[in-house]
Amino acid sequence: MDQKKLQECLDKNPFAKLGDVVADLLFDEIVSLTLAPSTKLNINNISKELGISRTPVTEAINQLCAIGFVEVRPNASGYYVSGLSMEELINLYNARAAIESEAAYLCAETAGYDVIAGLENMASEFKRAFQRRDSRALKEVEMPFHRLIIDNCGNKYLQSCYEQLLPPLTRYQNYYTEFIDTDVDNPWSNRAAHQHSAIVSAIKMHMPDLARQLMNEHIRTGISQAALSYNNPIPIR
Repeated sequence: MDQKKLQECLDKNPFAKLGDVVADLLFDEIVSLTLAPSTKLNINNISKELGISRTPVTEAINQLCAIGFVEVRPNASGYYVSGLSMEELINLYNARAAIESEAAYLCAETAGYDVIAGLENMASEFKRAFQRRDSRALKEVEMPFHRLIIDNCGNKYLQSCYEQLLPPLTRYQNYYTEFIDTDVDNPWSNRAAHQHSAIVSAIKMHMPDLARQLMNEHIRTGISQAALSYNNPIPIR
């Protein structure tokens, strides 16, 4: 943990609750896989590294337990970063497919020029990043592309459901993009590289049924791609 980063966060928002700031820092380290699955979180060590008391660190860890990022294990003391599992990824992406397919449908009905232009730019960058096997560039455009569709679907209930998925989805997406750059033999890769552009075309032509279908296929391609890459090291609960 970085005491300098903690201070920067507090300088930006001096009224923030310390436990919330620590939770955000731990969240970022778990999502980025800096804190790998199954890592034990030592409250004493974290508090010393940050130069703060144990209380806000404990509060932060309890917050992360509540969203499933940290767990207490049977017959083991302390707290651990929760593992990643193929079963959870499939369940998460199935829920994502239901939400995002409908959002794509609604977005295709009403999307204006600015939204379409933004989607086209990100789809082009996604394709280039995929071809380069550039995991960092993929991270920069993958989630924002999907988020732009959600933000412009016009349905607050879909948007609220998506917000619930974001913490675990962000974590799994980071793992997902980590193995793409080494996964050159995956037959699903070329298909995935072009799917963002196809979705944008359907939205641009205001073809909601096609946009829904293409989004569903895109997310299910992600499941297939992840499943085929499952021989890469992935910590299991």
